[in-house]
Amino acid sequence: MTDLIKNVKSGLNKFSSSYFAKIMVLVVLFLLLAVLIFTGTRSYKAELNEGDISLNDIFAPYDFTYPSEIDEAKTGALREGALKDFLPVYDLKINYWEGRRKLLTQFSNEIAKVNELKDVEDTWLVEKLKKDTAINMDSTLLLPFLQEDAALIETTSLNALNILSSKMITTSETIEELQNGGKEEIIVRDKQLNVEARIPRSDLYTTLKLESSIDGVLIDQGVKKIELREAFKGLLLNVLTFNLVYNQAETESRRKAILDSVIPVFKQVPVKENELIIGKGQKAARTHLRQLERIAKKDTGRAKITYLGGIIILLAVFVIMMPVYLNTYRKKIFNEISNLYLISIIVFLTVFMAKVITVSPLPSYFIPIAAATMLTTILLDAGVSFMLSIMLSVFAGVIAGNKFDVMAVLLMGSMAGVYLIRGVRHRSQILKAGLFVGFLKFVIICGIGLLNELKPEVFLKEGCLGIASGIVASGITMFMLPIFEYIFKISTDVTLLELSDLNHPLLKKMVLSAPGTYHHSLVVGNLAEAASDVVKANSLLARVGAYYHDIGKIEKAEYFSENEASHISTHQKLTPSMSALIIQSHVKDGLELARKHSLNKTIRDFIAQHHGTSLIYYFYQRALEKIGDENTLKEEAFRYPGPKPQTKETAIVLLADAVEASSRTLNDPTPSRIKGLVQKIINNKFIDNQLDECELTLKDLNKIATAFVRVLTGIFHTRVEYPGENKNKGKKKK
Repeated sequence: MTDLIKNVKSGLNKFSSSYFAKIMVLVVLFLLLAVLIFTGTRSYKAELNEGDISLNDIFAPYDFTYPSEIDEAKTGALREGALKDFLPVYDLKINYWEGRRKLLTQFSNEIAKVNELKDVEDTWLVEKLKKDTAINMDSTLLLPFLQEDAALIETTSLNALNILSSKMITTSETIEELQNGGKEEIIVRDKQLNVEARIPRSDLYTTLKLESSIDGVLIDQGVKKIELREAFKGLLLNVLTFNLVYNQAETESRRKAILDSVIPVFKQVPVKENELIIGKGQKAARTHLRQLERIAKKDTGRAKITYLGGIIILLAVFVIMMPVYLNTYRKKIFNEISNLYLISIIVFLTVFMAKVITVSPLPSYFIPIAAATMLTTILLDAGVSFMLSIMLSVFAGVIAGNKFDVMAVLLMGSMAGVYLIRGVRHRSQILKAGLFVGFLKFVIICGIGLLNELKPEVFLKEGCLGIASGIVASGITMFMLPIFEYIFKISTDVTLLELSDLNHPLLKKMVLSAPGTYHHSLVVGNLAEAASDVVKANSLLARVGAYYHDIGKIEKAEYFSENEASHISTHQKLTPSMSALIIQSHVKDGLELARKHSLNKTIRDFIAQHHGTSLIYYFYQRALEKIGDENTLKEEAFRYPGPKPQTKETAIVLLADAVEASSRTLNDPTPSRIKGLVQKIINNKFIDNQLDECELTLKDLNKIATAFVRVLTGIFHTRVEYPGENKNKGKKKK
């Protein structure tokens, strides 16, 4: 079963790397784009906007009618019919009943205070009660309360209020307006519960209707005294103001939405076959455009076939040119089928957005070609992006109606984006690039507007939208970048900068568990960065790769010399073969740690390749000393599993790693000795064929050696002897 799985995986890998698989990807892309571009398009193209000058006479190909102007009578009737069932919106007052309860409780408390006063006239007590409460009642209605218990007053009034709390109270004017408007219902919204309901007009209460309801409630509550019942009725009517509020803004908003949903009825004007629609040199008016629109909707099948043929030709050129260009100038990108997947997805999404934008109110300048090319530049290469900017701009011009001005604006903007986004290391740079792209679009749109003699307010408005489109392109780039990085396992400079943070969990763990390895990795990073700069390699990638290349030593740090706390090596108790096995295992352990922490494949390559297939020379010599027969001992058992470095950056880290480790053995690290050591290490790696599979040349190796010597000389610089230092040393010896 295991062998079967291996064979299947091997077959899939071979298929993925084959030209047939790449051709299939391009064929699928071709078919998808053809369907996407052709779907919903019109083959009849009158390239005119309102105010443009027609360069040709355009005649009607057949009899038809077109909508000229809105039929106000019919449209008005439709709108009146749509508003027939429209209802006004009222809102319940928030916390209304809670406020009423507080007023009644406060009133009963004041009654209790007044009843405690002795030998005081009722008239004075009533006036005090009116003054201390928010209840504005007639004095004669307040007198019965002075003879009653305050607790009973509170209980009775609150019980009555609870029974009445379902009532919806409004003014008599509101009821009259609803009657005059013929509205038998209203919409009542409860904002607290976020619900609304249709309420019949008959269920609404005015003060007069509420008075009879209160009387019945009080009788049910057992209030038999007429004077006391009238007092309670006056109290409740004073407290119960209207709790419905007319929401004019919401009502008008809903009315407008209904009116806007009514499709206007246009008067139909007949046009005869061969009738002149617009003459050469005539300015296009809205009437002309409506006639042309009508023709386009009833276009012939032959024209559609012609249009489809044009799309197929353009797509075929693109599908042929892209692999030819990549295979000729960007072979490394072409060899990875995942890169073709990435390009295909970006192209498809851009064309899809072009289709969406052309049928939306947004201008065609919003087609995000600049975002596509900026993403491609960051993820792959600037050369690929330049090719895509040309191809996608042509497609966008076709989709927008064969408009040269749209194609020119998008092409220049996307090329500027490619130029500005190169080597981006901070996300803020993407926003700056988007702003510049937008400004460039503004300038080009204004230039085209002047060429077409448009009014300044027209092309200035479009130019401002061009600036907005540049900002939107940078936003799309920032949003999509981490998604593509995650899906296609690509490490951009932005990601690398995040990984270069020394507070990364792996690096913090290395500081605690393997401090010697941590310091070694930092120095290797400095060496690799300096060397990458001189050979035009990615210095940031080399530095970050160097930080993580030895993370496999974290678990068994004590077995590596830079982490040994004492002069007694842990390998003295082990056989040479076991020691070699432990040393080799740090590559495998590092890869497992990298996968566990979701490090990108680009970083994992440094872990796997930073020793290549080098010989673990020390333990190999120890094994030879014990066995004594070189033929019996297998050298492969003392070599790292590899692979050898595949890129300039991994090869530089391999050399920097070896040079830094060996430099620790120098007793007197003078510049000449450092130079000799560096040359020796690089020559040994070259002779051992460790650099065969990367792109470094002999000239590059000389430059790398010079960079290593410069950095190491700075690290092992001679310290100036301070005055009195020898004297102090002498005292210590005595």
